Amino acid sequence: MTEIQSRARALAAEGRSADEAAKIVTAELTAKHPGWPRANGIANAARAAIAEAR
Repeated sequence: MTEIQSRARALAAEGRSADEAAKIVTAELTAKHPGWPRANGIANAARAAIAEAR
């Protein structure tokens, strides 16, 4: 979870929208961890991390 949060916040700091960051984080982490169960929750976790940081 911390990996999702830190990457999403870094993308937001670069000026990416929450939706764009969520797509990028999902793509990166599903490629890095193909066996993760419930990978469909990555996008929502990324959006939540960005919302909390604001």
